[in-house]
Amino acid sequence: MAETQSRFGALKQLRSQPATAIEPDEPLEPERPHKAGAGESGETKRGPGRPGGGKRSNPDYERLNLLVRKSTRRRVDMKMLQEPGAAVDLSELVDKLLDEWAG
Repeated sequence: MAETQSRFGALKQLRSQPATAIEPDEPLEPERPHKAGAGESGETKRGPGRPGGGKRSNPDYERLNLLVRKSTRRRVDMKMLQEPGAAVDLSELVDKLLDEWAG
């Protein structure tokens, strides 16, 4: 009777063979061109992304997750939009209210 190979027989054969190292003709990662001024004076240039200096990178702040009613959040958002010249965000408002409450 002819021997039939299972669905994964070929994979089993490949796995049982010793691995051979393949030497690439070119390096896997191309060398990056040297940026003028980067690293020479001890400074590192920031790449694209979120700018530094915000609350996330300030050690005086910590992340706090809150649950509020949707209706309360909508009213707060509307009031903040209607206030003339009020450039306060929700985190500043909550921080101020908690600071006043804690005394």
